[in-house]
Amino acid sequence: MTGRIEPEERVLVGGLSFPEEPRWRDGLLWFIDAGADLILAADEDGREARRIELGFTPGGIGWLPDGTLLVVDVVGRRVVAFTKAGGPSTYADVAPLARLRPNGLCVSREGRAYVATIGSELDAAPPRPSGNIILVEPSLRQGVLFHDDIRFPNGISLSADERRLYVPETFGERVSIFDLESGARTIAPAPGTWPDGSCAAGEHGLWFADAGSPRVMRIDHAGRTLETQTFSRRCFAPAVNGRGDRLYAAVADDHGAAARARRTGAIVWKPLDGSCQGRTCG
Repeated sequence: MTGRIEPEERVLVGGLSFPEEPRWRDGLLWFIDAGADLILAADEDGREARRIELGFTPGGIGWLPDGTLLVVDVVGRRVVAFTKAGGPSTYADVAPLARLRPNGLCVSREGRAYVATIGSELDAAPPRPSGNIILVEPSLRQGVLFHDDIRFPNGISLSADERRLYVPETFGERVSIFDLESGARTIAPAPGTWPDGSCAAGEHGLWFADAGSPRVMRIDHAGRTLETQTFSRRCFAPAVNGRGDRLYAAVADDHGAAARARRTGAIVWKPLDGSCQGRTCG
């Protein structure tokens, strides 16, 4: 009997400060470099296709149906829009509803923007205040969608059919899966992990990064672990390309200032068998 041999990791883009929030869209992998206040996009050969200098610390990214790019301004506690024609403008000020500050973002095909606010600082002592999930409707009407016992929501994403919202809880060692029609919540325990970024893995599950380790894990909607991929450095967020044959990971030695200054962060990838087609929300 032979053990399973994992495919070799390949580098798409290197020399990054702290990459996060990868999103596959129209043949390009988009992502933020949080330590450099950038949004970048690269093709499958690693060639840079877009570079947007922000002037603020970014969080999650996504797109409205008309192609407008949305990005979270973490410190400004707002969602910023970049239209195809021009520069940035405030799309939604979420400060009145935010618990501490926003981080993750995903946008449905109909233009509903889901914003995660973290509730507590990274170094906060337990018990941590709950974060929340804010919904910004296409009409720009805002409301709190979920708010009870969400332990540092991070790297949120939508299921492939957009009926579920995936909410990794970094300091809850779990992923919450919310049914967006009924509001029902399924908790997928992930003991010993720090769940961070996530993305859909086909119709029946998701990938999430374990920020405390070099792992990206695939689970089903009942929380059963189906697959684990191991990379060279700590993993902070995954994405799958449109064909479902590449698993991308945003990796770095650490998230702190010293590691960011070394610029050893990267977007790396491993081949998949094509059975995990999905979408990172956007």
